[in-house]
Amino acid sequence: MAQAKVKTKTDARAYLAISLIGGGSSWVEGEDQDKMIAALHKQVRKDWEHLFDIKENPGVRIYALDGVEHWWADHEGVFDHDTNRKLKLIRYVGLVHDGIGKPPKHVDKIYG
Repeated sequence: MAQAKVKTKTDARAYLAISLIGGGSSWVEGEDQDKMIAALHKQVRKDWEHLFDIKENPGVRIYALDGVEHWWADHEGVFDHDTNRKLKLIRYVGLVHDGIGKPPKHVDKIYG
């Protein structure tokens, strides 16, 4: 009789990287944030360049998916589907506009 495989917890942490564009979004899940950002930039172009003139990579928001099986997102954030708990934003990579007439600046901000 075959035994069921036991899942073991690893040190790898799951993340969600999401870019909001127009009325939609593109996203990837993974464990390596920098690889996810690069993959998401490609995915955004694949998903949206037929509708938008994408000159720069859009901002990327990264959320920790600790203990989350399913999620949903809207303009207010990303939420656990089962509990409707808002997930914590842990990193933002992209352009920030500081005001009219000022050029945007690129940031890579990590939240505590």
